[in-house]
Amino acid sequence: MKSISKAILCRLKGMILMRSFRNHKVRVIGRMPKIENRREIHIGNGVTFRASSNRTRIGAGFHGSVSIGNNTFINGGTNIYSESMITIAEGCMIGENVTIFDTNFHCLPGENSVKIKPVLIGQHVWLANNSMILPGVHIGAFSVVGANSVITKSQPEKSLIAGNPGELKRTFD
Repeated sequence: MKSISKAILCRLKGMILMRSFRNHKVRVIGRMPKIENRREIHIGNGVTFRASSNRTRIGAGFHGSVSIGNNTFINGGTNIYSESMITIAEGCMIGENVTIFDTNFHCLPGENSVKIKPVLIGQHVWLANNSMILPGVHIGAFSVVGANSVITKSQPEKSLIAGNPGELKRTFD
């Protein structure tokens, strides 16, 4: 396991922009994440990236912003890309091959514009393997998203969400 400062991660990837990274640490287990930044990416203290084979990719377009909260764990193969704003609150757990996009990248038939809407993942949310979070989704704190789920609508806190499209299965007390 490697423990590196954000300043070193910044230098290694060249394109990442972070403020106030003194005394903050990012842990990388396995392969370094690929970071493509055209605007702004913030990575909190104690974030861990783990990737044995598939590298994590994080990107922010010219108008995009990605914020990853303190003590979040991100597994390999995860893809996060923003053209607006993606916020992942503190203490989240993100499984392998999870996709989080705030854009659909192109116009759909019958539409005149690309869909771009902010995404918010609340505190202590668990996104299980192969789940997909689409534009405009807000997932409430302390929720769980089941494996292979495609989340198309916002969900309340303390929820279990699963399926394609993702449906509220139950809430927790």
